[in-house]
Amino acid sequence: MLERAREKMPGAKFYCHDLKEGIPEQLQDKKFKYIVSSYVFHHLDDGEKVEMISSLLSRNLEKDGVIIIADIAFKSEEDLQLCREEAGHLWDDGEYYMVGSCIVNSLCGLGIKGEYRQLSKCAGVLEIVP
Repeated sequence: MLERAREKMPGAKFYCHDLKEGIPEQLQDKKFKYIVSSYVFHHLDDGEKVEMISSLLSRNLEKDGVIIIADIAFKSEEDLQLCREEAGHLWDDGEYYMVGSCIVNSLCGLGIKGEYRQLSKCAGVLEIVP
């Protein structure tokens, strides 16, 4: 994937890194107006999601910046369970799919404002504006 990305965007910088280990060292003290994640956060459990968002807010997001997280996600726990039942044996129990209402409540408890929008049956976007 990195090879393809480099071909399509030769001027961009790419890093191969396990986010379970935090932000890559090369980016730890860099500030960004926009931080966008696409189909990555389902590899982090709910606690790790909140920890990563908190870290990005405190270390990497400019004062007037925005974090946008698009991923496999569900509006409610009930929607997730329904999809799990429909998928049957095809469901991947090794992933941690975001539930919009849960992540927004967890962030709210830390004073972080997040807005969640469901885009399809199993995809959503979380937007965080400090």
